[in-house]
Amino acid sequence: MRKLLGLLVAVVVGLTVTLMVSTPAQATGVTFTQTSVWSTGYVAEVTVTNNYSIPITGWEVGFTLPAGSTVSSLWNARSAASTPHYIMINPTWSTTLNPGVSTTFGFVVTGTGTPTFLWPL
Repeated sequence: MRKLLGLLVAVVVGLTVTLMVSTPAQATGVTFTQTSVWSTGYVAEVTVTNNYSIPITGWEVGFTLPAGSTVSSLWNARSAASTPHYIMINPTWSTTLNPGVSTTFGFVVTGTGTPTFLWPL
């Protein structure tokens, strides 16, 4: 019985460690810039910076756009959710963000509303 209990504890601890290691760390530095603006929309650029002393494997940025504004195209990121709550995640070809390093992604917005950032991760 003790051996079975010990094995069960080892499995639970192993799963907990695996889950903790596989979740991405926060990359708190996010800046938003409108690089081009016209009467019906704009081009946006978002820079994500790893402000931690360890590499980030995977990042995501969440934001909302007000009613009447939508993302119509995107580059250097993938969209995991959209309209009106967007989640942008790292592209498959760039999964690691080293300490002090930044990456930039962009998108075109149809409409004039600017995003409210919910989180950088």
